[in-house]
Amino acid sequence: MNQSIKSFFKKAPFIFYFILAFHIYLTFTEILRYWGDTSVSYIYYFFRPFLYLLYTLAWLGVCMMKKWAGLTYLILTFITVSFHLFIPVEPFSTLAVYKHALSDVLFVPIPVNLLFCFFILFYFKRIQAKPVKDLPTLPVNIKK
Repeated sequence: MNQSIKSFFKKAPFIFYFILAFHIYLTFTEILRYWGDTSVSYIYYFFRPFLYLLYTLAWLGVCMMKKWAGLTYLILTFITVSFHLFIPVEPFSTLAVYKHALSDVLFVPIPVNLLFCFFILFYFKRIQAKPVKDLPTLPVNIKK
């Protein structure tokens, strides 16, 4: 157990673990802030902590230097930034609630998720892909 903890902290650059602690802190504060409060919209209060949890789990995988986690983080960031930039909002509409719930995560007031994506892309070559073991092949008979 002690050896696995040491190997976990030796894989990624040290700043990645500070970012992981930041994600964990934000996830817990969002869960505590919106737990059971449905005064505006249930979807708003359910998806916002859930999206933070997805970001945290993806960054945990990035700290383990997994490529799928880096791609998941990039895709989540792409979706939330797309919601923020391309969905028009009329004041006091239900779309405004959904936009605030899904697009402001790690983007408002400072787009830190874009900065974290830069770190992922900078270290992308060091992040390991899961090795593909003996894939089944189909027998192919090509006659000339």
